[in-house]
Parts: sequence; C-alpha cells; structure tokens
Amino acid sequence: MPNVKRLNDADATYRLRIGDYRVLYDRDDAIRVIDVIDVRTRSQAYRRW
Repeated sequence: MPNVKRLNDADATYRLRIGDYRVLYDRDDAIRVIDVIDVRTRSQAYRRW
C-alpha cells in the first residue's frame, strides 16, 4: 500500500497516511492482530516518535 510505511525495521510499528491524519499501529501477523496506537493530525503525529 502506498500510504503505509514501516517506522522501524526491527519493530512492527507502521504509519498509515489518510489525508492530514496519521494512524500509528502495531501489526502481529502470527495472531492476526492490529493494535492502533494513536490517531493524530500530521503536525502532531511524530512528536512522540
């Protein structure tokens, strides 16, 4: 998907870009679970990361 980017190679944390919003999430393929960490505007999304 062009709007999804892995944030860290060693981690399963991803960023999904939806307009001016960013969804940060962890993905566990072994148990098919996606944990949404945070949903923020673009300007606020990376202050913690």
